[in-house]
Amino acid sequence: MASLSRPAIRPARLLFLLLPFLLLFLTPAALAEDPAAFTNQPFYNILVKDAPPFVSINTDLPREDANYFRGWSIDFLRTLSTNLKFNFALDHIPLDGPPDDLVAAVRDPNSPYNLTIAALTISQHRYDDIEFSTPYYDLGLRVLHAPAPQRPSMWQFFIPFTVEVWAANIVAFVVLVLCLWLFEARSGANTREFGPVVPRDAAPEQAVVQSIRKLAVATYHMFGVVVNSVDLRVVSPEGRLLVVASLGFFFVMAATYTAELASFLTLVNYRERIYDVDGTGNVNEEDLTE
Repeated sequence: MASLSRPAIRPARLLFLLLPFLLLFLTPAALAEDPAAFTNQPFYNILVKDAPPFVSINTDLPREDANYFRGWSIDFLRTLSTNLKFNFALDHIPLDGPPDDLVAAVRDPNSPYNLTIAALTISQHRYDDIEFSTPYYDLGLRVLHAPAPQRPSMWQFFIPFTVEVWAANIVAFVVLVLCLWLFEARSGANTREFGPVVPRDAAPEQAVVQSIRKLAVATYHMFGVVVNSVDLRVVSPEGRLLVVASLGFFFVMAATYTAELASFLTLVNYRERIYDVDGTGNVNEEDLTE
């Protein structure tokens, strides 16, 4: 009886079958080693200004010379381009041009420049016009002033909100009390919490007393809403909507107040530790023993 024999697998065919698996394992490793090898590197037109030692422009050399742009910021930029895998071309404003020309060039949507790297102070009007990266160099310049005495005060808990915000909250509280009184007491919908409706033929003095009493009850219950401790059984649909909206409003205000107060107390008590550095750049031993 003749036997069937399996055909031998040729080495070339075996390599062809293993090729997809080799690519599956080798491609991620290659991408991790050099991501730009499989993608196009981004290109940026970068504008600088002559400000030694950060940027030095040697106009005696041709523009193509590698030493035409030199300085600490240029070296830092070249290191970034190597690590982040991007290409760039440098250009500069006139040597006597103001630094704000850099901001105007980057801000202009029709300008060919994408970004600038320079010894540029982060001021408020510049911060509103362009986006700054994280500062990578601090000159350490400070303004000296006489220390303000920190006197304890029992009114510091008012500081997180301005006078206008406190006034707005008080007005909102009064309006909500009046609305609660109108929906639940005045209409007679909730006699369980606010008492019976005052008869029309009642004496004026009795009507005034009952109205004041019901306003006091409404104030009490609204204060419970403020501190998130509601013990009011609301009857009218308008009153229920009012209580739900009031709970949301005062919850947001309380959370904001707590965060502002915590940050204020942290800033007041924070004091930066300053070490005395000698001429060699070392910290004095007296600082380390304190």
